[in-house]
Amino acid sequence: MYMNTYPSISLTADWQCEYFEINPDLYELADGHVVPSLRGWSPEKRFDDSWVAWLQKIFALDINDVCVNYTLHIESAPLGAVIYFNNARLAQYLSKPLAIDVTDVITWEQNTLAFRIVCGTNGTFSGVYLRPTPCN
Repeated sequence: MYMNTYPSISLTADWQCEYFEINPDLYELADGHVVPSLRGWSPEKRFDDSWVAWLQKIFALDINDVCVNYTLHIESAPLGAVIYFNNARLAQYLSKPLAIDVTDVITWEQNTLAFRIVCGTNGTFSGVYLRPTPCN
């Protein structure tokens, strides 16, 4: 039986990071900055656990002329990271690898994958990618 396979799409490069207070009294925000890669990223030490890091990546998919489902894989992330895809809250990372079907929220145009991480949290990112699979 012949089965089409599609290459995984790495989502580790070209992120943006912003910081904000969890319970602001003055609504302080820190300037955002580019994060070239999730590998080795951790919240800046100057922010304590009263701050949150918001990491996001914006990307588009190549239009495909066949039916494809997409699964978001996250091998590891900072503990407690909340995962959003196109503004839909998908899951919270609790120390085990995740495989989340994002077929219903993904678009051909602009997509946004985001992580909300409490500063001071332990853990690192690894294996963040989309895996396309042919529809049944």
